[in-house]
Order: sequence, then structure tokens, then C-alpha cells
Amino acid sequence: MSSCSAWITFVVIKRVSAPGCLAIVIMTAGEPFTAADIMSRDLITVGPEADLAEVADHFRARGFASVPVVAPDNALLGVIFQIDLIRRAREDAFQSGQSLISSLATAVDDHRATPLTAADIMRRDLPKVSEAT
Repeated sequence: MSSCSAWITFVVIKRVSAPGCLAIVIMTAGEPFTAADIMSRDLITVGPEADLAEVADHFRARGFASVPVVAPDNALLGVIFQIDLIRRAREDAFQSGQSLISSLATAVDDHRATPLTAADIMRRDLPKVSEAT
């Protein structure tokens, strides 16, 4: 019988002192690192009043899988994942009898009488950690 060890490797891209320069750091399980080492910075965000057309544009134009929703003081209020748009469209499709595609188009239509906003579908129950975690 043989045994094997599994090693998890993290590739961390860090900003260094010179503007515009990045450093790639390879870390393996067992090496200490913090949330600050692996978190994203300089995020594209939306406010809670942003309509879903704007959110969908971020997903489409930038290839994002999620968009943080922040207050005017940049406090994190929630996150919208692509699947949240799809789930909302699915719920609307069941209620209206429309197809999923039609419901998705309606959900992100910024010309509708009452446009849906980021606050309507964002996830609020997010785990939070400090940079030092």
C-alpha cells in the first residue's frame, strides 16, 4: 500500500513598490498567507440602485462572474453572481409563463416601467474576513 501527499499551490500576484509592477509569488499549503495575499483589489463595483442592465453589461463586457455591490462609502453591501440573474429570470419565467430567455431579457431591460436593481437580487449573507485572516 502506498501513501501520497497532496500539495495545494497558490499563485498570488502582488503589487510591488514600483507603480504598475506586479510580482508573482508561488505559495504552497503549509506556508502562512493571509486574505490580503490573495484578495482582489481595484474592483469594478456597482451601487445598490444600479439597474440590472448595467450589471449584465459588466458580466458581458468584462467577463466577470460576480460584481460587488457597495454603498457610497464603499462598504460592501452584497455581491451579484451571474447565476443570480439566471435564477431571477427563472422565477419570473415560472410566474409569467415566458421562456427563460425572454424573462432574462425582461429582467435586464432598463426601459421597463420599474427596472430591477442590484439591491433586488444581490446576496447579502456573505462570509467576511479581515485582510489579516
